Amino acid sequence: MQEGLQESVYIEIERARQSGTALILGDAGDRVMRRIGESGQAMTDHVEQQLVREASRASIPVMFGRTNPSPR
Repeated sequence: MQEGLQESVYIEIERARQSGTALILGDAGDRVMRRIGESGQAMTDHVEQQLVREASRASIPVMFGRTNPSPR
């Protein structure tokens, strides 16, 4: 699972790099979670932590939230 997680995180980092915009953490996290077939708050937190770490390494800004938040 860790290998799939890392690959999915790198896909999101590359997506942000190519778009020339910030990594939107909520949206990227949701896509990674769907790709790796996981759920749960602990896993979401881990995925988001990995995304922030890799974005920082790649000097990509991170924006918290989602582009289209679901109504609560």
